[in-house]
Amino acid sequence: MKVDTDKIRELFDRETPYRISKDTGLALVVVYRLAKGERKLENASIRVGAILTEYAKDVVKQEKQED
Repeated sequence: MKVDTDKIRELFDRETPYRISKDTGLALVVVYRLAKGERKLENASIRVGAILTEYAKDVVKQEKQED
């Protein structure tokens, strides 16, 4: 599993914590705290980071397909 913190930060700029939570199955409070900086991304579990990285890649793919 690879975690890309830059992609995750871009994801937080593009999507709401609610949308990310619904699409990934991660708890809203976890996503919200990471997105708002209440919890450091570097302190998130590898599992959470990997899920967010994969979701970020999917969001970018979808946006490219829409263009």
